[in-house]
Amino acid sequence: MSSEKRAGFPAAVTVVGAGAAAALAYWGQGVMAKRWAQNPNPLAGESMEFPSGPASTVTTDDRARISVRRAGSGPTVVLLHGLTGNRDDWAPVGRRLIHAGFEVVAIEHRGHGQSTVGSEGYGVPRLAADVVQVLSALNLRGITLVGHSMGAMTAMAAMIEHPEVAGERIERLAVVCTTGSLSDIRSQVGLRALSLKLTDWFAVFDKRMRVGAGLMAMSRNPNLELVDHLIESTGRISSQTRRQATAALAEYDISNSLCLLNVDTMIVAGSRDRLTPPRFSKALADRIPGARLRVIDGGGHMLMLDRADELARLLVDFARVPGSVSH
Repeated sequence: MSSEKRAGFPAAVTVVGAGAAAALAYWGQGVMAKRWAQNPNPLAGESMEFPSGPASTVTTDDRARISVRRAGSGPTVVLLHGLTGNRDDWAPVGRRLIHAGFEVVAIEHRGHGQSTVGSEGYGVPRLAADVVQVLSALNLRGITLVGHSMGAMTAMAAMIEHPEVAGERIERLAVVCTTGSLSDIRSQVGLRALSLKLTDWFAVFDKRMRVGAGLMAMSRNPNLELVDHLIESTGRISSQTRRQATAALAEYDISNSLCLLNVDTMIVAGSRDRLTPPRFSKALADRIPGARLRVIDGGGHMLMLDRADELARLLVDFARVPGSVSH
């Protein structure tokens, strides 16, 4: 066999192999999508937009404009979404809280939804400062503060770094699918990689992401409509915000300060959460005085979407009666 033929053979095998792998992946995604399309949608017929109500904007000390939406009436529950999210992530749970007799207040983090960035960029301490400034500007008191993922990190940091505001305004804290630190090597590598500009070239938020989004973020047996909704919602954020906000999370570690949280606290985890596994929530429960851990069996990272009923029941019971959580 000539040297030219020998050189071309491995290349040909590589091309054929890559093509076969791509075809197999495409076929597998189609099979998975068809299966998920047959799974029931627990939110069928519901609007995926946050309930309508008065909207306002709070300007922070670094000139970010933070978008706020209020709806319903009764005791106040403040909702904080996660990285690359927006207030609509809380639409199903917000609707259930309103029905149970609560006012819900959704805050959109800087650079997310309708909020602008400001001069100080991102990072959990900055987001925490935004939240306490919103609570003060709106004169909210006696609230139950609820955060998901990055929003939960922000909620805990707000309590720890601004105890004078927290003590005056926040009665209860609920954190959903989160952690006290992202300092482990796996998190660091992932965050650094996702913050590279290179990721803009392949971070196309469309149906090609269905399998990845469903497996990584959703509960067991996800519904395809909800997977597509998550992809569409994530795609609203700018690539610059996604990269910079992700990079800022690499500095997050409040694990040694969790003992300072002296408010009634509930921690909610999904047993199938691959982004913030239940062991992260268990570590929080071990460090936060008096905290109670609730695990939703089969739940993934986006509990607010495909486990809205279960999550809302936990939040309603927690916010309604001090110190009580459903078992």
